[in-house]
Amino acid sequence: MASKAQKPRLNRAIEERLTRYRVRSRRVRQRLANLLELPSDVVLDLPRVVLVGNVQAVIENHRGLIEYSPGRVRVGLDAGQLVLTGESLVIGTVGAEDMIILGRLTGLEYRA
Repeated sequence: MASKAQKPRLNRAIEERLTRYRVRSRRVRQRLANLLELPSDVVLDLPRVVLVGNVQAVIENHRGLIEYSPGRVRVGLDAGQLVLTGESLVIGTVGAEDMIILGRLTGLEYRA
C-alpha cells in the first residue's frame, strides 16, 4: 500500500506525463494541419472570435460562460479566458460550441 508521501509524487508524475502527451499530440496535429493545408483552428480546436462591428461577437470552441453582467462577459477557453466589456451586453445564444454576445462592445481581452 502506498504511503501518503508517495501519492502526491504519483499524482505529479501522472500530471507531468499527461502534459507531455498533450504537447506532443498538439505538435503532431499542427504538423498534420500544415501538411494538409487545413485551418489550425479546426484541427487544434482553437477558439475563434468573429466581431461584427462593435455590436456582436461570435465565439466558437468555448468552454462555457464564467461571468455575465451587462457590462462584462467572461467566457472560458481551453487555455484561458476571453473577457468582453461593453454596454448593454446580452447573451444572444449559447450552444455547445458557439456563443453570441450582443450589445455595444468596447473591449476584448484574452487572459492566459
